[in-house]
Amino acid sequence: MIDHEWRVLTGAGLSEVAALAARCLAVHGGLPLAAEPSFLQRRFAARAVTARDPAGRLIAAAGLRDDDGGGGPVAAWLALPEAVDHAGAAVLDAALAAGAVRVETEFLTVAAERLFARRALVPDRAEDVLRFDRRHGISAAALPAGITLREWSTGLAPRFHAVYAAAFRDRPGFPGWDVTQWTRWLVDDDFRPQASLLATGADGTDAGFVTSAAGWIVQVGVRPGWRGRGLGAALVCAALRRHDADAVLLDVAVGNPAVRLYRRLGFDPLGRRGTYRVA
Repeated sequence: MIDHEWRVLTGAGLSEVAALAARCLAVHGGLPLAAEPSFLQRRFAARAVTARDPAGRLIAAAGLRDDDGGGGPVAAWLALPEAVDHAGAAVLDAALAAGAVRVETEFLTVAAERLFARRALVPDRAEDVLRFDRRHGISAAALPAGITLREWSTGLAPRFHAVYAAAFRDRPGFPGWDVTQWTRWLVDDDFRPQASLLATGADGTDAGFVTSAAGWIVQVGVRPGWRGRGLGAALVCAALRRHDADAVLLDVAVGNPAVRLYRRLGFDPLGRRGTYRVA
């Protein structure tokens, strides 16, 4: 049974969505944060449509919000495994009818992929969520000879950004942000400057970087000319030593060969998340 009326979710409504996300998380795995009300607030509170089973239990939901970048409405979607093809499809259809141009899910399963394909949605991004348990010890990956590390500061932001641009500009979906846009996206209350590091070679060339938030490795990048020397592994390990959380997460694009590095360093897969767009 779908509630076709879009509505603002109250605290109780958000708690129901959080409980639904927790059930999805228990089955599919994925980002633990995805079941927390603080995470779901922005995605579902403004406008949401829900579906229930005959007993009244919430089994699927879609939230609709405006894209910060002005790209059109974005839908957040989730459904229990057994509800994907009926209730999940119904709330997805409601989101598309309301004008959603992108659909994101924290639980990208084979069934969800098939549903999105039937709705002619095009994959935009798919990421595996990986987890590192610091209690198991951190690899002693050494920095390449001559490399020094500096922690994030406002004054160093342009140099971090220059390495970020050099490392990522050829990747699909690179947003092309300038230093102000990138810094605004990166630095928030959870940002960890002490675990965000710039790697500089003996000749003064900035070779790589890593940025961190609370319990997260946010980005790792190495200039093309410095790849293959172990710098990425050394940066990740250096950042892990500066984190204070027992568990540290990161996202890696599906198909990115860097996943082999992260697995070698001790990261374990938790689940998959993704974004699709209207063709």
